[in-house]
Amino acid sequence: MKKKVITIASALVVLAAGLVLTMHFGRGEWKGVDESVVEKYATEAGRPPREPFINTDQGDLLLFMFLLAGTVGGFVGGYVFRGLFPPRAKASAEAGTEGTAIDADDADACPPKRPAGMAPKPAGEETGAADDA
Repeated sequence: MKKKVITIASALVVLAAGLVLTMHFGRGEWKGVDESVVEKYATEAGRPPREPFINTDQGDLLLFMFLLAGTVGGFVGGYVFRGLFPPRAKASAEAGTEGTAIDADDADACPPKRPAGMAPKPAGEETGAADDA
């Protein structure tokens, strides 16, 4: 146990030292792929960079776009929630058989539900055309 604690503490010290050194010596700005690769080849092909149609670098426009996308996604997800996450069979069995799907094979095994207030049929009574004769 003690060896495990020493190993974890040593790893944390090494990570912290690496972070401090990186922050101290890594003050230069790094160019992104757009500037260093895509822009270079686009300029060589005769297509210099231009302003975007929708400039999301202005103010909180990008934040607002994410807010709208999250709101729309939340409404769509809430609308189709039951289809995305159907109730489990165990939870449905505890709550009753309402809302559970019945396979075609099981349809004959399950008797139809009787309206509320009707007494159940006696066990020996049969249903169908043979009863009427």
